[in-house]
Amino acid sequence: MAWPPRDMNDVVEYVTWQGDLAEIKLGDIRDACGWGRLKVHVLEKVKEQLDKHDLVPLTRLRQNQQQRVWLYRRGTPMGQLLESTRLLSEAGIESLRSVPNSVPRIKRLREIVGEIDD
Repeated sequence: MAWPPRDMNDVVEYVTWQGDLAEIKLGDIRDACGWGRLKVHVLEKVKEQLDKHDLVPLTRLRQNQQQRVWLYRRGTPMGQLLESTRLLSEAGIESLRSVPNSVPRIKRLREIVGEIDD
């Protein structure tokens, strides 16, 4: 796996390698897309590329190349778990405990979501 990423396939590979949830600098994602400065139109194109590669940012993207962005892969068990924890009530989250390896992941996701909401 190449780092910094050469292209979006490297970004997808890294997120996958991290268990389908990873933190990456926005500047690295921008570079992987092959664009320069983070102007408004570049930020929109980055969002399009993330969507095209089934990567979803948990963090609101800003025009700051040093911003740390949490990404997850849509359609994976982690992605489904993350989407569930963002949409469900506390009781719904508790029902997800039956998913293998979900307890430590739910705790970490709560930490991440707490960081994002700040």
